[in-house]
Amino acid sequence: RRECVRGVIPWYSLQWPRKKSELDTKQKIFMQRTRNESLPTRIVASVVEGDVYCGESIIALITKDDAFSTLFLLGILNSKLFNYLFASKFLNLSIKADYLKKVRVPLNSILQREIAELAREITDLHKERAESSRQFTQLVDTEVTNIRWTGKLEGWWQLSFTEFTKSIKTKLSMSQKSELIEVFERHQKKCQVIDEHISRADHHLNNAVYQLYKLSPEEIAIVETGSAR
Repeated sequence: RRECVRGVIPWYSLQWPRKKSELDTKQKIFMQRTRNESLPTRIVASVVEGDVYCGESIIALITKDDAFSTLFLLGILNSKLFNYLFASKFLNLSIKADYLKKVRVPLNSILQREIAELAREITDLHKERAESSRQFTQLVDTEVTNIRWTGKLEGWWQLSFTEFTKSIKTKLSMSQKSELIEVFERHQKKCQVIDEHISRADHHLNNAVYQLYKLSPEEIAIVETGSAR
């Protein structure tokens, strides 16, 4: 940014205002500021550890109250309830600080601990799936040249092998297909199993958030129906 170049603000102040001491906090939440309008409206947030910095397209959040852990807040932000409220109440693709300031979080040590543990489990599962996907793409790249890893291939394990080979837009020999299908199916199965674990953990997390906010069965049904759209 020009302010950094001119020395008006330090290099780590990538948007107003930022404090390096806060960015260096061991755990913080990075949240996507603006959602692509072609994608479903939802909050996209993840935990980041260590001295990692971000640009103006990302909102950095830290906890200032010891009563709330970073992972607990992450679970709240990524829950169906908060995504339903964001999509229905704030009709804007951008997340603003004012939206977050309006969030009220009840105190319940048991549910807070449960939500934080589930958020950690889901985070670890996403990392595990990303690593398995990375290993697969590396193996494919060593066997097949000039593959175009398009957006459709981001969730390649959700495709059939025939759909996958069509999507890479590279002609494969019979021997390449024979070698590739074994690698594909092995890593596909692993990613699909992880997806099932993520789905179950998400379900438990959403139920814990409903309990935290004491939603009635009717209110839960409204959120679930709205989230399914």
